[in-house]
Amino acid sequence: KMLFADKRRTAALCMIEPTTFRPRMGGSGGNSSGGRTVVASVDNSAVVSGAGSLTFGGIMGVCCGRFARVLGETAAVAIGAMFVIFQLACLKGYAEVKWDAIEKDVMYLLDRNHDGKVDRHDASHALRSTTRVFTSNMGASAAGFTGGFLLGLKR
Repeated sequence: KMLFADKRRTAALCMIEPTTFRPRMGGSGGNSSGGRTVVASVDNSAVVSGAGSLTFGGIMGVCCGRFARVLGETAAVAIGAMFVIFQLACLKGYAEVKWDAIEKDVMYLLDRNHDGKVDRHDASHALRSTTRVFTSNMGASAAGFTGGFLLGLKR
């Protein structure tokens, strides 16, 4: 059991003050069995600072993830519209599109590890490189970024 010398409690994490706690050693009656009282000081300012960095990194990750999702959806619509326009132009005889060459070029761009196939390893490589770019100057805030980024992509 722990008895806290500072009985004040706060709801917000940023309001936590450094506290001194005294765990009781020995029997249930406190120090009556000869146990020693251990006094330690906990400085919560480091915890609060770290939590603030995680929160900032997470928020930035969610924002970047949402941006990437919206950008991806917009790109998908634009690519789909271009495909329909090119197919209609081919059907009417206005153009000839070499889809095999386009597929080869697109697969080369998507195959990040250049093993000849697009799979989960390529997606993992893309996530790592994207995270590295976005967190290059963030310091401790980078810790929460990846989780926030994935959450932003999902929502």
